Amino acid sequence: DLVVEQDLKIHDVAGIVPIVTGAGGFAGDWNLNPIGFDFAEHFVASSSKELAAQAMRIFKEKND
Repeated sequence: DLVVEQDLKIHDVAGIVPIVTGAGGFAGDWNLNPIGFDFAEHFVASSSKELAAQAMRIFKEKND
């Protein structure tokens, strides 16, 4: 499972982060940093951090 979003605010993702991470998944920004109050509008959530890293590598390659 994977979700990649942009143009979000902290209030758009704050509720889902503990659900995803509590279930063993990963939720962070496009640089794979955890979501914090300095959230910068780019969000990725997946079943694992490895899947998020793979997806972001592909996404960045396609957009360079």
